[in-house]
Amino acid sequence: MMKKLVAYGNICLVLACVGYGTKLFLDGDSLDREYWVTLVALVALLPMTLAGYFPWRKSEQAEEE
Repeated sequence: MMKKLVAYGNICLVLACVGYGTKLFLDGDSLDREYWVTLVALVALLPMTLAGYFPWRKSEQAEEE
C-alpha cells in the first residue's frame, strides 16, 4: 500500500512540476535552474517508484529468480 501511495505521489509531483513550468513558460517567465533540477530529480526517481507495477517488469523479475 505504501509503495503504491509513493508511486502515485511521485507521478502527481511530476505532473504538477510540468504544469507549473508550462504556466511559467506561457506567462513569459524564464525557467530557472532550480526548476530544471527539481524536474530532473523527480523524473529520475519515477522508474524506481514504479518498479514492480507493470507486467513486463514482473516477468523479468520472475525469470531472474
